[in-house]
Amino acid sequence: MLPAFVLFPLAFLAAWIPTARVGEFRVAPWLVVYVLATGLAVAAGAVTPVGLAVLAILLGVAWAAHQAGGRQRFLLITLFAVLAVALSVQALPGVGKLTWPSSLQLSPQAAAFRPSLYVGRVSAGLLLFALLVPRVAGIADVRRLWRPTLAIGLAGTAATVGVALALGYVRFEPKLPPGTAVFLLCNLLFACIAEESFFRGLLQEAMHRYADRSGRRGLHVAAVAASALVFGAAHAGGGLHYVLLATLGGLTNALVYARARKVEASIFAHFLLNAVHFVFFTYPMLAR
Repeated sequence: MLPAFVLFPLAFLAAWIPTARVGEFRVAPWLVVYVLATGLAVAAGAVTPVGLAVLAILLGVAWAAHQAGGRQRFLLITLFAVLAVALSVQALPGVGKLTWPSSLQLSPQAAAFRPSLYVGRVSAGLLLFALLVPRVAGIADVRRLWRPTLAIGLAGTAATVGVALALGYVRFEPKLPPGTAVFLLCNLLFACIAEESFFRGLLQEAMHRYADRSGRRGLHVAAVAASALVFGAAHAGGGLHYVLLATLGGLTNALVYARARKVEASIFAHFLLNAVHFVFFTYPMLAR
């Protein structure tokens, strides 16, 4: 099980590596690592043969959408989104989760939690990020985007943390427990990249493109608002306070994405909030 926890993050990192030529074929490094990680998940019992077929269909749809254009691409991405949501809520058979062997409590007043890796959710996020969302093309994009991304991200993080403190959801509790770097890396890859690829790179980008075609600037504002609200609603399992905080964080990410139209920008803003929360405040929340 633990090797799978390592290989799935490596698959995300490998998505930034260009494809390599092997003989007559071009091979995507992220795909090789993902196949190995999925094989380990099968061996650990988190994915059954039926689940493996479901993941293969998801991969096939994503790959076809990556190659397609026009209406065919739209239909394939819509199908992919339906499958991705179904996998994320574990509505499809045979694709489960890998769970860390023991519970963690990072500070005396914090609620204990047990890290889990949902294979379907991670798979959908990886395929989105690797194949279907707008990404930074080079250093020129980074130079153009880093200042507004940092400014909006810092302001949004301050606002969200301020509301969390006011609600009594967390308190100032700085810490650097063992495994901090590993935890933050996994959070970046499994939560930030996967969620931003779906909510911003897929859903919000589709709304922005419609706004571009229609020439109605107000639709860009609607895209930002809708992206934040849907993101907040997706966190309803954590209670009303969590929905409010997720909506505020989602609004920051949506504003960053609207400015940049590159998913790495909203990934950075998302990770900034999560890292500040983890290092400086109660994580995940005060025990009740």
